[in-house]
Amino acid sequence: MSKMFHFDRQLTVGNDGEALFKQCYAHLNPIKSQDFKIDFTLGNMATLSEKAILHVGNTIELKTDSYQMSKTNNFFIELYGNEKTKAAGGPFRSVLHNVDYFVYFFVKDMTFFWFRPSDLVAAVQTYIKKHRLVPKRIINKTWVGIGYLIPRASLQDICLAEQKF
Repeated sequence: MSKMFHFDRQLTVGNDGEALFKQCYAHLNPIKSQDFKIDFTLGNMATLSEKAILHVGNTIELKTDSYQMSKTNNFFIELYGNEKTKAAGGPFRSVLHNVDYFVYFFVKDMTFFWFRPSDLVAAVQTYIKKHRLVPKRIINKTWVGIGYLIPRASLQDICLAEQKF
């Protein structure tokens, strides 16, 4: 039997992740969005790495996971937030909403991985096709999410920055 996820608990994980993102990246002056399409808009410019120069107005979608990185070598990349409606999830949703950066956060390790959503989606689609992955169902009380376990190592080349706090 699959693990049942609870919306309220997952919402708390996400909210806690957002609070930590704001704290860790205070120098970027991240402004919490009232628009559900994005999580933050950046108020300051900064260089994360040679691959990522952030600008005022850049938008961020944050995915927070509550397990330790040592428990899995994978990212869980959500394809659909809702299986019935086929509502895009994760970086797929970020592409639809023209979000500038998709940030995957392992909260227990305080480690952030920065990606361009379009690069992440392309790499995930290639990996899924090449390895004929079967999607994983994430069961909540009122809906089911769909996604894939993608090895972190397979996305290393497109990761713009990995930052540990």
